[in-house]
Amino acid sequence: MIGFHIKKSFFDGMDNFPVLILCNLAYVLLAILTVLTVLGLQEINSLGTLGLILAVLFLVDLLSLGVAGLSYGWVRYKKPGFDIFKRSIKGHFTHCLIKTLADFVSFTAVAVGIPYYLTSGGTFGFFCALICFWIGVLGYLSMQFYYPLSIAMFKDSAVKTFKKSLVIMWDNLGYAAYMGLRTFLEFIITVFTAGFVPGFAGINISRANMVMFLLLRYDYMDENKIDKRYLEWDAVLEDVKKNFGHVGKAARGKEED
Repeated sequence: MIGFHIKKSFFDGMDNFPVLILCNLAYVLLAILTVLTVLGLQEINSLGTLGLILAVLFLVDLLSLGVAGLSYGWVRYKKPGFDIFKRSIKGHFTHCLIKTLADFVSFTAVAVGIPYYLTSGGTFGFFCALICFWIGVLGYLSMQFYYPLSIAMFKDSAVKTFKKSLVIMWDNLGYAAYMGLRTFLEFIITVFTAGFVPGFAGINISRANMVMFLLLRYDYMDENKIDKRYLEWDAVLEDVKKNFGHVGKAARGKEED
């Protein structure tokens, strides 16, 4: 499954290279704008810093929501126009707010909570720091599924998508861990390539493929009445290869007319 996923994500990116680069450029410009804003601030208090972080996360999540709509089409061998970018943002603005809040909680738990409680010392401080660590980890792992699921199941509410992300993450911890590790490695490569390869748009493609494969797996289990403990990934991938370009009903979801 890993090899197939890597090859498919690579070719999906190459097939849509010009638009992919354009999306990555938008992320780079947003990063530059953020850095210039921070450098331009002479004095900022702790509350102002948290507000700035929240604003940056919102802008990144808003852009990622539109790119997730494009990625949904790319991984299904389609050529979606810019309309899906706008429609994803318009139809899922509440999803973006929920995602931003979840990302903010995870970030502050790790970046602020852990150092604070560790410096406070004692068993209680260590215990609180440990809780903050796991809030960050679980938030990171579960939110990987959030946008791909929100686009695949277009009519679900933000709260319903949030719950599904948690359930799917918990039901597929190994899969989520691999997905998280892959995202981390792709982020490192992105930093060293100034944000262009694979870039955040490429990371969106990778996540969209991972979620598509997972939903196809649920389709396969449902259609063949197989318990997931006895299902091999090869069986699902073989089914995908036989119907190249075909996606199951769970992966398709029900898009807005």
